[in-house]
Amino acid sequence: MPKTHPANSRLDPGLRHLKRQLIEVGRLIYERKYTTATDGNLSARTTTGKIVITKSGVCKGRLTDADLLVCDLTEQAVEIPGISSEYRMHLAVYDNRSDLNAVIHTHPPFAVALSLAGITLDRDILPEVAMQFGDIPTARFAPPCSGMGAEAVAELIRDCNAMILDRHGVLTAGHDLWDTFYKLERLEFAAKVTWLARMTGALRKLTESESALIEEAAKNYLNKP
Repeated sequence: MPKTHPANSRLDPGLRHLKRQLIEVGRLIYERKYTTATDGNLSARTTTGKIVITKSGVCKGRLTDADLLVCDLTEQAVEIPGISSEYRMHLAVYDNRSDLNAVIHTHPPFAVALSLAGITLDRDILPEVAMQFGDIPTARFAPPCSGMGAEAVAELIRDCNAMILDRHGVLTAGHDLWDTFYKLERLEFAAKVTWLARMTGALRKLTESESALIEEAAKNYLNKP
């Protein structure tokens, strides 16, 4: 059975730093209303190949060291008392992408609203979507806190770093916690702009020539050092 680490380990300053980051990012997520009450979860991969993940049922705006659990990247994580009910989604990311070291799952209102309305974040509407993400797919519907949710994430995460979870929320992943948080911010901004535009009339899609220019610019942007 995997064991949790002490909340303030004197032997691993890197782990302490990672926990500080998780607490800070959790506070920002809550303050900016990307999640409410005790919803959502976040995690980060340690240098030793484990992950630090939030406990279930805790407010992300009030996280403490005691709310952050360390576990192995195995299904045995379910044996850790209080582990996030969505831990399988996080494992699905880490199992499929060795280049991703942080995962954030939240319920930002505009992205969720688009999902309920059946509206996707098309790259041929907002240049920023193509520039920052390439594609933002919508994962198939799965009941929250289920293995089906992890399967839905695993189907898409090999080809993207952000996705909308149908009628549920969003998942973003990145090379570190801040990269992952900024992806969440950009995704919700794109969702908000798309929603507001739909409220004022039909969306104007990029023309073929405009899309070609954006794709070329995106290649240079996404491949820059």
